[in-house]
Amino acid sequence: MLKLKFSMLNTECSEDDFTELTCNKEVYYSFGEDDALVIGEFVNDFMKAAGYVFNKDYILMESLDEKELDYLEDCLAEYRERKESGSEDLE
Repeated sequence: MLKLKFSMLNTECSEDDFTELTCNKEVYYSFGEDDALVIGEFVNDFMKAAGYVFNKDYILMESLDEKELDYLEDCLAEYRERKESGSEDLE
C-alpha cells in the first residue's frame, strides 16, 4: 500500500490558498498497476484539487531528458490533432 500526501501553499495569493490531499492506495501489481502509475494518478488528482484542471486521468511518470520530452510532446500534439480531426490513421 502506498500512503501519499501532498500539500501546497501559494503565498503569492494568500495564506489561505492552501491545498492538501492524502490518500492510501493499494497497488494491484497483478492487474498491471505499478507504483509510478498510482503516483501519477495521485499527482493528477492533487493538481485538480489545487485548481490546475486537466481533462485526462493520467500523468506520464517516466524519466526523460529534454530532447526526449520535446519529441514526446511533439508526437502527442500530432496524435491529438489527428484524433480531433477524425483521422483514421492514429498510428
